[in-house]
Amino acid sequence: MKIHKKSQKEFALAVILWNQKLGGEVEAVSPKIRITDNTAMNLYNMHRMTETKPSFGTIKLKLENGEQYNVVTFFTGYGASTSPDGYTGHYGKNIIGISEKVIALFLPYKMKSREYEETLAKIAARIVLDVSMITERVENLAKIIEKSQLIKKPNELYQYLEKYIDSTLGLSAAEASIAKSNEVKALHYLIQDKKEEIKELTINPAKTAYVSDQKKIAQATEQKQNIQKLIEQVTDLSMQKSLIEMKESEKEMRIEELKADYVKIFGTLTEQIQLLESEINGITESTQGLVNDLNNALADKISQIQNLKEEIKTLKTQQN
Repeated sequence: MKIHKKSQKEFALAVILWNQKLGGEVEAVSPKIRITDNTAMNLYNMHRMTETKPSFGTIKLKLENGEQYNVVTFFTGYGASTSPDGYTGHYGKNIIGISEKVIALFLPYKMKSREYEETLAKIAARIVLDVSMITERVENLAKIIEKSQLIKKPNELYQYLEKYIDSTLGLSAAEASIAKSNEVKALHYLIQDKKEEIKELTINPAKTAYVSDQKKIAQATEQKQNIQKLIEQVTDLSMQKSLIEMKESEKEMRIEELKADYVKIFGTLTEQIQLLESEINGITESTQGLVNDLNNALADKISQIQNLKEEIKTLKTQQN
């Protein structure tokens, strides 16, 4: 009798809360996937250890059952009752909806999680409307995503949700207005994150390149070390040459040997330097391309915020 292995879920939507005794804990997840307490803690601590205000994050995860996901997360910000250092004076001022929640969208492993940040902002804005309806909203939103069959097409999924999310969830005009406002706030924080990233790329591209592509930098560093060793060899040979005291014929022979060594060493040096320059040029081009992509994404997000603000005005007018 053959035992068929259960196929991995194509996606999952989860909410992680902070339990003062247990730490990160799954509050709701749909479709059902097994998120251990340790994984929940890791997802929450991505934000808890670094941010007090709302923020986005991405991480690649391999669950204990072997399933692999690319995950995009959103943290709603610290409330006034809890803070990472025990003091509450600076917390609770920048929250979206319900404080201290991490909303996580588990994506197919090969998908680029950053392409789903705006979509997650839209989803999270509806989840945090009412604390008593979090589980129900997560389940309903998962059904909407599943019905769309667009999880692997981030742009199309965003447009689909833009069109159907509020009506399918049955939101009132007032709820839809609050949801849009939550979404705008989330996108503002996303833009702040992108601006900081662009600033870091501009000020310190080498550091950013190191973070984004450690392998290339490691190879370049190794090549630099090889060059340094070769330079040291040249220095040693020069010192040896000046200290040699021997017969004229022996001197001539030794000089010829040194010349041959120099030719070999400097030939290798030239080759290594060319390789290093090629690697650095590649990193520079890659970094510049990333800067351009981020600038374009920033412009798109600003445009989206303007559109959302107009929609909020329209919704408020309808309410009145």
